[in-house]
Amino acid sequence: MPLLPITSTPETADYLAGAARGELRITRDLRTGACCEPSVDPRQDPARYLPGPAGGEATIVSWSVAHRRAADGVERTLFGIVELDEGPWLWVELRGPEPWTGLSGRRVRAAFVKSGPRPEHATLPVFVLPQP
Repeated sequence: MPLLPITSTPETADYLAGAARGELRITRDLRTGACCEPSVDPRQDPARYLPGPAGGEATIVSWSVAHRRAADGVERTLFGIVELDEGPWLWVELRGPEPWTGLSGRRVRAAFVKSGPRPEHATLPVFVLPQP
């Protein structure tokens, strides 16, 4: 299940513009100082919620391999749940060398890839395993 081409909407514009700049965006609650879950829309209360950059470093919490029939055999894609150093958890595509075993607890870093070939296709974050 590789990335599918997506385009920006008003709801995703800030996040995807950040990704196009190579920046992973998260939202902070200015009242508590805590990071918000990705479902919090900072436009709800701009005086309370402030979107901004995250460091892009994370730890794998859980992972799975998706298999899909392809013209030349079977295509495998690695997915996982990562916990950002700032606290929020994200469901992401993971990239790195096989074998994909014992990944829970491993450190990963955000990288950014185009979701499709056309100019309007957005850039998205993926998380990369370090080379052994």
